[in-house]
Amino acid sequence: MRGRRVARGLNSLGVTVRFGVSATRVRRDPATREAIVDTDDGSALVCDEVLAATGRLPNTDDLGLDAVGLPAGTRCRSTTRVA
Repeated sequence: MRGRRVARGLNSLGVTVRFGVSATRVRRDPATREAIVDTDDGSALVCDEVLAATGRLPNTDDLGLDAVGLPAGTRCRSTTRVA
């Protein structure tokens, strides 16, 4: 559970970490410059900044990389260089 360990470290720095919740919208209040995150559980989080952790495995199945000749790599990057 490395994620939980990282979360504890971030919590000790005053960072709020939410698991099992998906952001449905992120916007910035033009007056205060605060970030507002609407979530799929109906709550809205008001914060200074947003850090989105997307996971460790690439999710490239629906990107259409094969349509442009780029094979997907196993480490979140393409294995082909494009000039």
